[in-house]
Amino acid sequence: RDCERAKMSEATATIRIAASDVVKPPGQREYREYTIVHEAGGVAVESKHRYNDFLVLHERIPALAGMRFPAPKSIFGLSTESAINERVATLQSYLRFVADKLPPSERAPLNEFLNLTAPATPAEAKPALAAPPGTLASASVLAANLAAKTAAA
Repeated sequence: RDCERAKMSEATATIRIAASDVVKPPGQREYREYTIVHEAGGVAVESKHRYNDFLVLHERIPALAGMRFPAPKSIFGLSTESAINERVATLQSYLRFVADKLPPSERAPLNEFLNLTAPATPAEAKPALAAPPGTLASASVLAANLAAKTAAA
């Protein structure tokens, strides 16, 4: 099954954030959870992630090392519909950018994030985040940095 899911990621696929919901586990602080749908070959795979999971994904992709994450951690007024929609659009664009630009040899963290493969070990599932990236960067800036980094290698 994991092999089938990994092949799905290589086919023409779409990635979208289908929902953004506030989750309040008992005894914990509430947080926003994003429902991501990856569709390829008539099969849809869903995964749910918090904002911090996107940061961990970014840190796990070697080609993106040193690049700033495109969505800031804290947006004043994130409870407004327009701010939420803006963050959803930014995160969705980021996922599409990463899926389009990464070579297959570097897609393992993305495939795992999208529930297309199982983590090899629990330690690989949620590695510690080094340091939170600083400021907003657009997909075009990420693309330019990735191209420069690839050319230098």
